[in-house]
Amino acid sequence: MQVIDALLLCHQQHPWAKFWGECNEQKWALDKCFRMEKEQRRRANFAVASRDDGAWSQIVKQKEAELRAKKEEP
Repeated sequence: MQVIDALLLCHQQHPWAKFWGECNEQKWALDKCFRMEKEQRRRANFAVASRDDGAWSQIVKQKEAELRAKKEEP
């Protein structure tokens, strides 16, 4: 929140200069924060997907085995 507040404060204090880069450093800090947050979400989503992929693979193997067993029945 401090990064967002710093950018908003800069925009309030420099309503016109913000268009010429007065608040760039605050914006860069906010962008860095967003990138870190996105990376954390990506890693968490990847961990969930990896876990689910393993479970899904087991279900597929079980279904394939059931189909093979059904085909072999007279």
